[in-house]
Amino acid sequence: MRRFMSALLLISVIIIATPESHAAVNRSTSQGGRQGSGGPFGLGIMLGDPTGISAKYWMSGGTALALGLASSWHDYFEVFMDHDWHFTSAFPANVPLVPYVGIGAGLFFNTYDRYYGEVYYNRRSVFFSDGSRSMAVALRIPLGIEFLPRTVPFGAFLEVTPGLALLPGMHGTLQAALGARYYF
Repeated sequence: MRRFMSALLLISVIIIATPESHAAVNRSTSQGGRQGSGGPFGLGIMLGDPTGISAKYWMSGGTALALGLASSWHDYFEVFMDHDWHFTSAFPANVPLVPYVGIGAGLFFNTYDRYYGEVYYNRRSVFFSDGSRSMAVALRIPLGIEFLPRTVPFGAFLEVTPGLALLPGMHGTLQAALGARYYF
């Protein structure tokens, strides 16, 4: 339990104390760093691994907090939070694409059906290979690009997220999702 609390504290400090990126030049509107129309809060869905609900809150200077409640089929339920830095000047001003990179943490709760997974898919759980753990913690590094048109309060994104599972054991992870959010 002490290792879990130490890892969670370390991840929280990294996310909260990280300074804003100097590479993310803010050429946005007054909606907290978001380039398109609509407000600073977006809510939508993501499809892939994991699949679920996606939310994003834009802060100043091209930074945002991304949150998610998602599930991987027959394996785990995930709650995550990432601090993203958007590179708003990576494309010309008339191109509504914004690449981003972030750092975050994910909590994974075991929903793995051992019989279904091993019999039908001939595989083991990603985070819970011994079947005895009920929760895992991982560091996430989202890499993505978001389509943010200026005329509609909508955004679509593609994200690949390598990571490092910290507890119950250390190993690499890889997630990918395609999603959309409505901003208000």
